[in-house]
Amino acid sequence: MAGQDHAIDAEVMAIMQRYPDLFETGPWIQNRGVGYGFECDLGWYPLLERLFSDVDAIRREDDLTGIKVLQVKQKLGGLRIYVQRGNDRVHERLRQAEAEALETCESCGGTRRPDDTARSRPRDRTRNKG
Repeated sequence: MAGQDHAIDAEVMAIMQRYPDLFETGPWIQNRGVGYGFECDLGWYPLLERLFSDVDAIRREDDLTGIKVLQVKQKLGGLRIYVQRGNDRVHERLRQAEAEALETCESCGGTRRPDDTARSRPRDRTRNKG
């Protein structure tokens, strides 16, 4: 499996390495869970950074062992994060991040257009005006 980390972009890899207790240390198996990296555009990366910082703090405060992020992806226009062994506080924080993502452009991180539908990717309201 050596050498398979190359499929994960550098910014995602840096986030994953900042929170080693939440992510496996790699090498990650491609085509499986976080082996894809984050299956969303970089506009959500700052949101994910804040989320994982908070989840890591909850992990320490509540002495959670074995908590792991299994998958991060965009699905039907929304953010989906799957974890194992999270508690109620972790799952509430995940729901908050998913709600924040609905209001955030997946591409640039700007405010999502109000006319975006649940099945479209969140876009910046300043795009495609005309």
